[in-house]
Amino acid sequence: MQFHLTHNSKLITSMNMTAAKLFLWVGIMVMLTHLTLCKKKKKASCPPFPHTTLENGQIIAVEKDKFQFRCNRGYFLSSPPVVRCWRGKWSSVAEPKCSRKEGQCDDPPPVHGSEVYGDEREVGATIQYVCLPGYILIGSGKRTCLESGYWDGITPTCMEESEPLQSLAERLKDKFITEVGVHSNDSILPKELDRKSLKEGLELVILIDRSSSIDPEDFKIGKDFLKFLFREFGVRNGNNTTGTRATVIAFGSEADIIFNVDDANIAGPVEADRALDQLEANGGGTALEKALLKVALVTEGLRRKAKKAIFLLTDGEPNIGSEGIDPEHLAQILKSDAGFEIFTVGIGRGINRQLLSDIASKPPLSHVFILDKYSDLQAIMKIIKNRPPEAPAVDPGRCGYVKNKQHHLKVWPWLAAIYVAIPNNASKPRLSFCGGTLICRQWVLTAASCFYHVEKNETDENIQINTQEVFVSLGEEDLRKEDSNQLNFYATDVIIHPKFREPNGLQDNLALIKLNAPAPMGQFRPACLPPTEKPVHLHLDLNINTSIAGWGLPPDHEHDRDIHGGTTRVHLLSKSVALEEEDTCVQTSGRAARVNIFCAGTGADTCIGDLGSPIIAVDPSTHLHHILGVLSKRLKCKLGHNQYSELTQYVNWIDDVTNKCQQEHYMA
Repeated sequence: MQFHLTHNSKLITSMNMTAAKLFLWVGIMVMLTHLTLCKKKKKASCPPFPHTTLENGQIIAVEKDKFQFRCNRGYFLSSPPVVRCWRGKWSSVAEPKCSRKEGQCDDPPPVHGSEVYGDEREVGATIQYVCLPGYILIGSGKRTCLESGYWDGITPTCMEESEPLQSLAERLKDKFITEVGVHSNDSILPKELDRKSLKEGLELVILIDRSSSIDPEDFKIGKDFLKFLFREFGVRNGNNTTGTRATVIAFGSEADIIFNVDDANIAGPVEADRALDQLEANGGGTALEKALLKVALVTEGLRRKAKKAIFLLTDGEPNIGSEGIDPEHLAQILKSDAGFEIFTVGIGRGINRQLLSDIASKPPLSHVFILDKYSDLQAIMKIIKNRPPEAPAVDPGRCGYVKNKQHHLKVWPWLAAIYVAIPNNASKPRLSFCGGTLICRQWVLTAASCFYHVEKNETDENIQINTQEVFVSLGEEDLRKEDSNQLNFYATDVIIHPKFREPNGLQDNLALIKLNAPAPMGQFRPACLPPTEKPVHLHLDLNINTSIAGWGLPPDHEHDRDIHGGTTRVHLLSKSVALEEEDTCVQTSGRAARVNIFCAGTGADTCIGDLGSPIIAVDPSTHLHHILGVLSKRLKCKLGHNQYSELTQYVNWIDDVTNKCQQEHYMA
């Protein structure tokens, strides 16, 4: 038998999500208690406590009229630790404050492909980034905690030692050809900036190494690549106000300007090719400093508002220069004073990666490209030339679609915050909090146990099902305020899976919420249900990347979902997690193997996930985001162990309840 629990619309209509926000952190608890006590006329009650959040800490409801303040690690409380209601007044209404402890830094930022060694965070403490096998450190891996509370230096990068050409070509196309070329009306790429930006044009300076270490055939390949760039950017020098103008500087023992932006003879890519054909490798050393000084000489003739970029192609380390002048310093001047964005391409395994990173703009992964040999340039041109045609615009309602691959598993347009009002028994009025996933315009998937509450007394336990007052927020980031992208709904129907029996159980722990109105597509987007046709389901592919998000903190007890400062964060967080082997999942959970439960986390703190929140993966074949499971239990989340209801077995049930609503989002 299914539970069809219809919402009391009159009651909900009178409420709004601003009130639900006040429920968060205890405000509503005090307000309702105040109303109840006034009716009974037993004693004076306090107004709502004026502070509902504590930055860098938590507000904890110890009793209905007593609140305690706790600070996060690295902070100390500079206000009274407890406030009480006494004869209608709070013992203190001063804003609680957590101040940073002097002489301590926050945890250092993570770096892809690395591990961080060093647990101390006091002033003078050092940490060391160490790249994993297959990666090379770019920048200094050592950082020291300063008295200011910040780590010194710049966060390093771990770059793949031998990056696949397909990946490198895509980086070069996206970060250089597309993002720089879009500023020019002459570029062959789609224009993505507004009309005003396009009119400002592009000033492109190309530095090509022609020292004796480069084989003549390799130098020819390098010139062919520059000709390829001329066509991609649509070079047209002289009186060109909105398009691409280019300067080419070749350097060996000396640096020579082959043609400049004001050369009207370079009327297009064909004329630029002819000028380049006259260029020969003249041998000698590598005078990169002289080439950068030549760039400084041509800056006066550049359009003031145009995009300015330098593209450096070299195979070696500078070996000719002047004492006291180094290319890193010259490059910094060009970046800071002249406004250049610098891209560097190094060819050969002996290339000085650190030097190229210091010369280039930040971050290195967007501006530094390392090739094994010159013939790799030919492969890159082929990959970029064979780019697939521009796909038609994706319908705003397409499930699981995120346009920018850099945002995969990092943006959450389908994540829902769910507030469930627990019936008022005069002493403990409160809300319960869960996560959920938008799977259609008007349906949200979550855990069935979100709607169960166990009331204990001296003799027994009373299990209650609470579905009469259910609120859903989409686009919520900061629980303290109404976010600009946030929309609030109430539930008109809550349908619990018919086989779910135990309030605290794992099996069949699913529920569907029907919203009172459709969520606008484009502003929000549903996640796709897991594909069922694959020979290996995504949740069984241990190599796939998965991610979780939510507002959760480590619970004091497994079923502690009441909203207060000890169980709920202020800001939405997301984290990448790994799927667990089934045997590990069974062993860690201490339960018998279950066919519809899987685990994720493998050692990472996974407490940010809220009960009912999703675990998301990107299907490598379609690049769409799929919900693999719904969080059913987070008892051991501090140890990185969450248990999820696996969804492939429930797709038919979801389709039956929602009338196959996801079909329109796959076809969109």
